[in-house]
Amino acid sequence: MTNSKLVTLTLATASFLVNGETDKELLENAKKAMAEQLSRGDFPQITYGINDPNALTFDNVLPGLIVESKDGKVGIVTGVNKKTINVTYNNHVSVQGSPHLFKKSDVPFEQARSKRRDASITVDMWMEGESGYLNNKGEIHKVVIGKTTRDKTKVHVVNSSSSYSIPEKNLSHFIKDELEQVK
Repeated sequence: MTNSKLVTLTLATASFLVNGETDKELLENAKKAMAEQLSRGDFPQITYGINDPNALTFDNVLPGLIVESKDGKVGIVTGVNKKTINVTYNNHVSVQGSPHLFKKSDVPFEQARSKRRDASITVDMWMEGESGYLNNKGEIHKVVIGKTTRDKTKVHVVNSSSSYSIPEKNLSHFIKDELEQVK
């Protein structure tokens, strides 16, 4: 039986000297030059990765996504950078790594989330990776705390591409630890 894997090829940048009157014509001529080069078997430098077909990539990962690591740990993505993603596991451990080290998980929010610790509750603050509930005009969202920049904190809606930017001092006003607190 054949073992399916996701193979990602990354080609080095290729430049071509072409003629043309317009940008469109220049682009078309560059595409033809690339096709000619490839048909001759002259490939640019290639880097590659071989991964599980269900592995995440930069094309399908987003903050707020519930994920599972290869060793079965469950967490929520809190940030996507140029070369890595940030994930906070349900035991408060935060890790940073390549998206292909994780796959999307069907685990419910309650099992994936990292609740605020007593110390954070006592001083009434939220840290990156902690999760809770936000009521926006009667619509309740499961959220995870992202990065804080310039006194505003990104709050990502779980398993959605939506987010809110909330002043850091107002987080506790809008986000609650338990579902019953937002109703």
